[in-house]
Amino acid sequence: MAPPVESLAELNFRTIAAVNAYLGISTPLVMASALDFQTPAHCAPGEWALHIAKHLKASEYRNAAGGVELFDEAQYAKAGIKLTFHAHEQRRYLTGSLPFVEGLSVIDWMMWNDPIQLREWLAESPRNA
Repeated sequence: MAPPVESLAELNFRTIAAVNAYLGISTPLVMASALDFQTPAHCAPGEWALHIAKHLKASEYRNAAGGVELFDEAQYAKAGIKLTFHAHEQRRYLTGSLPFVEGLSVIDWMMWNDPIQLREWLAESPRNA
């Protein structure tokens, strides 16, 4: 049994790790607080991610499309980091005898669909929306 969760950040991290494992996503996860790194005291919205990406020597940073206005693409390009946004595509799926509710989380997707179907949907997700 896993030790108790000490913070919301840790709960989020464990949840993302569990979802990734279930879906077969092998991207390594690191909590920002575990990095030997401090972002500058004053960052514009979206800029903190650029500093972390540079620290990790990332070649790409991906974010949900809902945050596109927070990021300065020119800053990322200047740093040699590709900035990619993923648009969430609403999916309809069978929910047994219960009514379908649009826009719920990936956890609802996981409850009603098998991992193979979910991986197919993720592969089809539009980028740079």
